Amino acid sequence: MFKTKRLILDELSTRDALALFNIATRINESARNDENYQPYYAFQLNEGERLHDKIVNFIFKAKKEQKESPRKTYRYAIRKDGTLIGSIAIDMKPTIENGQVILGDLGYFIDPLYGNQNYAHEACVAVLHQFFAQYEQLDITAHPQNTYSIRLIEKLGGEKTEYIEKSNYSNEPRQKFIISRSNFIKKLYYRPMLTGGKEHV
Repeated sequence: MFKTKRLILDELSTRDALALFNIATRINESARNDENYQPYYAFQLNEGERLHDKIVNFIFKAKKEQKESPRKTYRYAIRKDGTLIGSIAIDMKPTIENGQVILGDLGYFIDPLYGNQNYAHEACVAVLHQFFAQYEQLDITAHPQNTYSIRLIEKLGGEKTEYIEKSNYSNEPRQKFIISRSNFIKKLYYRPMLTGGKEHV
């Protein structure tokens, strides 16, 4: 469990099912109304699929991950004042995607009702501290039209590397980024001063 200035990150449970369903509904609705807002891949609905089933699978996957030994993926609920407002997951070991080694991965979503308040950034910083305690570099991907997610990745120190035409995320295109430990620390703790020096924040 993590505690940040405004949030608590802890394990997802079956008690979160209804809240997750409501959040996923709002996420998909936002995606229909905003071309720059891409739905969270686990909640994307193809013809004949039900959102209820997606939520059940999402929670089942989280519970399965919690039993891994050694644990590879940490999938946390993001809570504010006891209310579930999103989720974040980080893979702690390399995986293979399209024949390439992916050095970890980071995924997240925030309830649109709580958007534009830097909650996703706050949660990402918390889990990246955990990741960079063990590793030097994190690979992360985002849909190339998801300007909100790309802006967040760059705020975390992400740098573009390659474009993936069809990824494991529903065969959708993805822009790949690398976040190095050094760039993450620079983005987190320093910003340029008007004099050209560095200011600790």
